[in-house]
Amino acid sequence: MNVQITPDATRLVEGLVASGQFDSAEAAVAAGVQLLKSQQQLRAEIQQGIDELDAGQGN
Repeated sequence: MNVQITPDATRLVEGLVASGQFDSAEAAVAAGVQLLKSQQQLRAEIQQGIDELDAGQGN
């Protein structure tokens, strides 16, 4: 998959690699994707808790 990112995102990724925080642009982008995945999981868990509270299942 080829993905184009904005110039600002490119500069951010290049800066992260240049500073040694990531070994490559691919590693930096993979970490960003992992963060998105974690965020989606957290949102799902929060929604599940809200749904349980709405159903009177909370403590």
